[in-house]
Amino acid sequence: QYLAEKDTQKKMMIIESFSKSMVATFQEAVHEAWELTTWMLSSLLGDNHMKDFDRITLVIFNWTTTNDIFARMSAEGIAKIIHCVSNIVTALKGCLSKRKLNPVAGTEFLLKYSQEAAKMKDVNIGNNHGTGAKGMKKSVSTGFLSALSSDMSESPAVSETNNHNLKSPGNGGGLVSDNEVSPLKTTSDEKIPQRKPFTKLQPFRKGMELVDNVRDKVREEMRTLFGLLRSALKMKGGVTPESQDLIDRITFVLSLETGFIWNDVYASMRIDNFAVDPRSSSALNKLNGLLKLRITQVDLKSREAKRRLNFFMNSLFMDMPSVPSTRFTKEYTVMTPFYSEDVLLSKADLESKNSDGVSTLLYLQTLYKDDWNNFLERRNIANDEQQVWSSKHLQQLRCWASLRAQTLYRTVEGMMHSEAAIRLFAELEQVSPAEVEIFAKLKFNYVVACQVYGQFKKTQDPKADDIEFLLAKHPNLRVAYIDNMRVNKAGDLSYFSVLVKHDAGSLLSKGSIKEVYRVQLPGNPVLGEGKPENQNHAIIFTRGRFLQAIDMNQDGYFEESLKMRNLLEEFESGCVILGFREHIFTGSVSSVANYMALQELSFVTLGQRVLNQPLRIRQHYGHPDLFNKLFVMTQGGMSKASKGINLSEDVFSGFNATIRGQTVGFKEYVQVGKGRDVGLQQTYKFEAKLSQGNAEQSLSRDLSRICDRLDFFRLMSFYYGGIGHYMANTMVMFTLVVVVYTMLALAVYDEEGVNGRPMHPEGVLQLLLSGMGLLQTLPLIVTLTVEKGFMQAMSEIGYMFLSGGPLYFIFHIQTKCYYFSQTLLAGGAMYRPTGRGFVTRHSPFDENFRFFASSHIYLGFELMVALILFSMYTKSKQYFGLTWSLWLTVVAFLMGPFWFNPLSFEWNRIQDDYMLWMSWMAEIGGSSEQSWDAWWREENNFYHKLSSTWKIFLIVQKCLLWVFISRGLAGHRFLTDKGEQGRFLEVVGLFFVFFIGNWVVNKLERYLSYAVRRFASLCLTTFVMVTTIYLTCLHTQYIRYTVAIYYFFSSIAFLCLVMGTHNQIYYMYKLHDYIVGHSIFVLLILLAMLQLGYFQTWLLYYDALSAGVEMKDILKYARRSKERSSDETEIIDQLKLQVSRQEKIIQDILSKGGGGEMELGERSSLTSSSNNYSSGYKGGSFGYGSVSKEGGLIVVNPLNTSVLSDTAKMGSITGQSPSRIGVSKVAESPRAASLAIKIRAPTVAAPTPLLTPVGGGIAAVKPPATAGGLGVSAFPPISTPTSQTPAQIGGLAGSSFVPVTPQHQVPAAAPIPASTPAAAASPPAAANAKEDAKQGGFVFSQPTQFPSRG
Repeated sequence: QYLAEKDTQKKMMIIESFSKSMVATFQEAVHEAWELTTWMLSSLLGDNHMKDFDRITLVIFNWTTTNDIFARMSAEGIAKIIHCVSNIVTALKGCLSKRKLNPVAGTEFLLKYSQEAAKMKDVNIGNNHGTGAKGMKKSVSTGFLSALSSDMSESPAVSETNNHNLKSPGNGGGLVSDNEVSPLKTTSDEKIPQRKPFTKLQPFRKGMELVDNVRDKVREEMRTLFGLLRSALKMKGGVTPESQDLIDRITFVLSLETGFIWNDVYASMRIDNFAVDPRSSSALNKLNGLLKLRITQVDLKSREAKRRLNFFMNSLFMDMPSVPSTRFTKEYTVMTPFYSEDVLLSKADLESKNSDGVSTLLYLQTLYKDDWNNFLERRNIANDEQQVWSSKHLQQLRCWASLRAQTLYRTVEGMMHSEAAIRLFAELEQVSPAEVEIFAKLKFNYVVACQVYGQFKKTQDPKADDIEFLLAKHPNLRVAYIDNMRVNKAGDLSYFSVLVKHDAGSLLSKGSIKEVYRVQLPGNPVLGEGKPENQNHAIIFTRGRFLQAIDMNQDGYFEESLKMRNLLEEFESGCVILGFREHIFTGSVSSVANYMALQELSFVTLGQRVLNQPLRIRQHYGHPDLFNKLFVMTQGGMSKASKGINLSEDVFSGFNATIRGQTVGFKEYVQVGKGRDVGLQQTYKFEAKLSQGNAEQSLSRDLSRICDRLDFFRLMSFYYGGIGHYMANTMVMFTLVVVVYTMLALAVYDEEGVNGRPMHPEGVLQLLLSGMGLLQTLPLIVTLTVEKGFMQAMSEIGYMFLSGGPLYFIFHIQTKCYYFSQTLLAGGAMYRPTGRGFVTRHSPFDENFRFFASSHIYLGFELMVALILFSMYTKSKQYFGLTWSLWLTVVAFLMGPFWFNPLSFEWNRIQDDYMLWMSWMAEIGGSSEQSWDAWWREENNFYHKLSSTWKIFLIVQKCLLWVFISRGLAGHRFLTDKGEQGRFLEVVGLFFVFFIGNWVVNKLERYLSYAVRRFASLCLTTFVMVTTIYLTCLHTQYIRYTVAIYYFFSSIAFLCLVMGTHNQIYYMYKLHDYIVGHSIFVLLILLAMLQLGYFQTWLLYYDALSAGVEMKDILKYARRSKERSSDETEIIDQLKLQVSRQEKIIQDILSKGGGGEMELGERSSLTSSSNNYSSGYKGGSFGYGSVSKEGGLIVVNPLNTSVLSDTAKMGSITGQSPSRIGVSKVAESPRAASLAIKIRAPTVAAPTPLLTPVGGGIAAVKPPATAGGLGVSAFPPISTPTSQTPAQIGGLAGSSFVPVTPQHQVPAAAPIPASTPAAAASPPAAANAKEDAKQGGFVFSQPTQFPSRG
């Protein structure tokens, strides 16, 4: 378009339009491609072309800056030029690694080449001007033609020979000057016989050749490239002098005989030098991507990579302070407290399977499928994934898996990026390498406070080796731990804080640990929970003015480490604690993990942003905050360590800062990764810990001092950002119970009205007003919209509601309320380890019941009964409008633990869960995980710690309320009608019969057996249930009285529980739990009938599925492992394992046995009558087989000495190729003729003899013998058709065998003993044989001889 246009102004407009169309990214890509291409071509062409090539590139580059390139070059050949460069890149990439190790033009070749050139120098005559790439030399052709034109008919002699152009050794580039002449000269007097004119010409003399296919490909593309460039410079409108100069230079490059295009050795040497250059590989990869890949091909596919890059680019537009050079930047130390969590996932961890049969590695492979494929590609593992378990790949496999779990290895690897960032900045500032190392050590340090590392070393825990592996991988990493040493005979201990590092100078192969400092302590520093002491004792080993607290489940990113210098400059504003954002990297695992991520986003980002500005009341809420280390060391430490009261130890450092008038800042342009809990039980423990910690904070003197010093407005802000959240949740749940029972009481007592007028509550209005609560999600929606876009934000919020997000958050409102109020009432705050593993397993019903019964299930069942009674008694026409939110709460409390539990609605799981739960309920004693009895006593033990005031409050709150409802349910007729009173007493009597009967059975524990007591309890329970059903069918009034009595007895039971008389009301609570549990099972069964399981799985793991994860594969594997008891592949593997074990046993038997035992590997036709291969029976060993401890059998095949092995547990013994379980099979090949014997359980009934001869052999012995024995499928045929006893043919003892006749079935006879000769065999002597047969095996007796084929 530019060339076709004649108007100069329009040409300028075309140029301007083209320049505007080039976005910054495209311009940067073009510049980078130009720089890399010129560098690559310059490296290949070398010094011989340096001046010409530099001039060509300089002129063209100047044209691009002034837009003269549009007039000086034609754009028609640009695409072909780019194609040639791409081909050169492709050719070089394929040979780079090989040529780096084995250069083509190596030292050895160059030495031979120089020697050959020296030898041929004396022979070369005439002019020699170089060679072509593959054809003859140019000088050869000219000499040849000159020879043709000479006069050869009359000349008697040749005064001077023509040019003899020898092919130079290897490259054809041996240069001989024009004035070099051959020493072969003649005089006029000499008579030389006439010869053919071509005898003296030697143009094709064979010398050294250098074969290099890559060189030829590169050189051919280089010719094409320069040819296209020369053509592009020849414009139709004429060539300028500057362009003509470039054309001449290109022509000279293409024709220079000593250059890259014509000299073979020189070209190969340049390519070898290019391969050795460490920059070549990355440059070629980058250039290949720029020239050959489309934008869609290089677009990021990983969601995590997109997220990180998106945040990094957005953060660059935020306000950040400027930083000085690396020499003057602030230094800091990262500290990570570590106790006994995972350092590196071991092989056992990766192979370990949960209750569903899902291994950790399978889970990671499925969750990170693309990453796993990339790992296999990096390790060059193509087909057999089992190679990852080899010693070559195992350590890297552990590292790969650990980087995707919440391990110390992941944390250390992430945070050590800061060291790499410092090195990068120093190199960019052109600091010397020695100073770079100094800055890396001075500006950044990392100390892992592992207080139990010394114990790991003493007990040889593998975690000690993993920590040492980290120290060896990162030389600047340090580990601080607490050591103790006994100082006297009394056992007194001295305690030390010790700092260690990796000793790189150790002579040991793996290096060793070097102790840097050892500081004696005044005593045991661990006074509280352990984590505060772990941090405080290691502060003395930190370096720099600032300190960063990083938890063990966090991660760091390199791009964020680049901004740490800017973040440290924020301390110039005067703050002493500085916080920043966290990203929850576990949010895509499941719906529960996603809820936790959104919850953290709401608090960590939105909440702390507001607490910082404008409220100015943000505290330190844990990691990853930065501290002014001087403030920390002189004014209270990083955290407080008192047990109980300082359960939330980190927040007290923020309290110290607030009390002393310091400020705590928060910035959002830096982030770190953080792992959170991914299962409901884990999040439950986490919320319980936070609730108890806030309850303890409300009792601390630090909080009292803060409240005394803050003004009113900051005090209200402090309440909002601290304990106020938990107090509000407690009041919400208390109000909910009051509302439900108020509505029920009004309905039961028929008081739903005002002065006799009925109430008309506005259910629709309440429905709309309750929807106002959704406005609380508006800030979250706005934040997600800004960060991810409107559609993505709506998608996430919609999925949160669809997958049960409201149920989750309502559920945890009660979690906070329960533990906050319980801690205020009775104390007992404790650290609850949540565990940081992968949660994809199905939690059994009894486990969920133990976790959530006291806090959620009891309250949910109570509210459900109240709402059902309200529906029966109310006269309101707006029942749904009044109770929909209350029913949502009931569903959250009752079904939440099961909705967020995978596979809860699978029929097989419900059956298994019910059996486990019933067994747990019936068990007595043991731990809480083993019996309901122990769990109930532990769960209600805190009532003993209550003060009298709180006991009175609870009695009034619950007991009087339930009695009031019970009175209302009984009705006003109960006091006047004798019949109603009689029905009431019948129900009461039924309850008393049940409780007193169980009490009596329990008291007779010493006198009655367990079976009798179980039977008595079963009969009593059945009688009560049948009678209750009968009374209910007899009159509906019995239902009303049953519920009333239920409320009444509940109040009595709770009163006794609070007063400490547990034994009297034990069975009341057990009956209550039976009723609650069976009610939930009914709901689970109904949902299972609706096939809700697949819908539940899709909702629980939607986020993982949307990330390309086939989570259903994991759950399918879990289902299959439960439904099928065994798998054919696993059975074959077990058979192989058994074969290897039994082979070892046979080797031991044959090496230790005596007599005529046959050695493995010995081959014999077994035809000689003198061959005796059976040994004396010695403790179960003999020549052919042995009775294994598991009841199995070892047999050595007489025909090919192959070993048959198996155990009685597997159910069969097979030959060379195992048959299926329970199927007997005879090998067809005579050489592989093997026994296939099916071992059956012993039977008492007398066997029916079913022996029939087959070609002289024994076939189909069925059924098994009395002594436990054997059904033999086949023996090799017995050649001798005469009647023989079993002892004569090998004597199978323990089976009811009789002498074999050729044609008739033999009646049953007594077993023949194993070690008795045939002549002396008798039925009474079979005792020992029966003992052997009980084990499921058989033994061979000692026959006089074998038949020829027996």
